[in-house]
Amino acid sequence: MNQESLKKLNKVKNWKWLLYRCPYIRAIFIVGSVGFGYATKNSDIDFLIIVKNGRIFTARAFLTVITQIFGLRRNGNKIANRFCLNHYLTEDNLKLPYKSEYDKKSYTLGLQVLFDKNNLYQKFLSANHFNNRELSFQKLRKVKNMRAGDIFERILKKLQIRKIKNNIATKTLKGIIIANDKQLQFHPEAKSGINVREI
Repeated sequence: MNQESLKKLNKVKNWKWLLYRCPYIRAIFIVGSVGFGYATKNSDIDFLIIVKNGRIFTARAFLTVITQIFGLRRNGNKIANRFCLNHYLTEDNLKLPYKSEYDKKSYTLGLQVLFDKNNLYQKFLSANHFNNRELSFQKLRKVKNMRAGDIFERILKKLQIRKIKNNIATKTLKGIIIANDKQLQFHPEAKSGINVREI
């Protein structure tokens, strides 16, 4: 792992206390160039985020707002050292629908566990038939569910789907853009070469 990757990993670890407390976030894995260990000075930090079932849009909204407030989220031309929140899965839907050789490497060899509240990485590996690696995990902390949360989730879903559909990257770039109740994935210029739109 090169020095730039280590610096970026240390930055994420310094903010782990905040990310861990975000509602409905079950696990965060670091992938991409930082996970692989070949990041450059201008690289962002890609996250794979596992969230509570039925709360994918709520979790995304909270994480987006919190990381934006603290100046951590990749936004516009602010890319280097920023958190790229481009892939979400629910804990009951850990199977990746599209797997290239790049994806297999990225999600096994190129994956660093920031935190995992319920051993979800092992389930993620099994769901995708990836080879296992020895990893350490943290204990589950239960997040209470509220009936009002269902309403909040539906409202946030409607707003976010509208924004995703109107995004210029969705309309013009080739790559993977998926937005549903089980997965949010935004790779408009995917290295895998796969071109998918599921909104």
